[in-house]
Amino acid sequence: MSFVAAVVAKKGVAIIADSLEIPEFADRWATSIIHEDEGADTHGEQTVKSILASPSARLYAEQFYLEEHAEKIFQLDQFTCIVMTRIIAINDKSMRELVETYQGHIKERAGQPAFAGRLNDFRVFLDDQIKAHMVRYQQLEKSTLLMAGYDPQTMRSSISRIRIRECKSPLPPDQGSCLSIKHQSASIIHYGQSRICPSIIQGFQWKSNRDLPHLVRNIIKRLRSPDHQLPGAFLNMINKDPFYRLLFARDLKYLELSSLNIQQAVDLASLLMRLEIDLFKVTHTRPQVGGTIQLAAITEKGFHFIR
Repeated sequence: MSFVAAVVAKKGVAIIADSLEIPEFADRWATSIIHEDEGADTHGEQTVKSILASPSARLYAEQFYLEEHAEKIFQLDQFTCIVMTRIIAINDKSMRELVETYQGHIKERAGQPAFAGRLNDFRVFLDDQIKAHMVRYQQLEKSTLLMAGYDPQTMRSSISRIRIRECKSPLPPDQGSCLSIKHQSASIIHYGQSRICPSIIQGFQWKSNRDLPHLVRNIIKRLRSPDHQLPGAFLNMINKDPFYRLLFARDLKYLELSSLNIQQAVDLASLLMRLEIDLFKVTHTRPQVGGTIQLAAITEKGFHFIR
């Protein structure tokens, strides 16, 4: 996988995804391809695996199979989209083909169900496709999808994670489905090769949620004051302690994440992507985020890509 992110706005949601795809099991894929090309036997397989144990050889294998895929964001209906965190194929269908098949199933439905209904419909559809896949291939690698939607009537954005577990046939009796769903309550959701975004987002959330009473209690705790009144050293600590001087700095005023308009959400999603891409330019690691960038938004006017 590479990098995808969603930012919830006050009236909508912004979604961004890059197109770089790096196989998680490049050594295994390289082994199978070499066998196809050279007809290697079991002894040859052991030789290849030992070679790929070398960091330089593994790097070569990963670079050899590094691809750019232009599509990771797919519109399901007017107010819903699916975001891929890595390229997958289920039942011999790409995600675009799966989405088109799903749209054919719901084409004649009257009305627009709530997000929970749309999520359940897609879950049932995807579960049927996975079961058909398992009958044919007996195994499926894990992956994660994001489903994002906006309800213009309630002015509420929703994002849920659809996790596809690694499955092998036959499925255990207590595992009737390879899917698990979890609603994402955070204002910023990201998956993939994120190196710097977690720290940035944590800073946003800390500064947007802080308030003076929490800081006061923290200062009292640090001073170990036995009474509930402000100690005489309170103002002195705020004025001289570098930590609290930074927190009360007037030149850093972050917006409340819950009050972002859609343009600010789009700008923030773009910023997170640029940070991840640019980080590799100043480090010695090879790029793992980049390629063609897709940026989309869901507002009261529906889903649309931003060019």
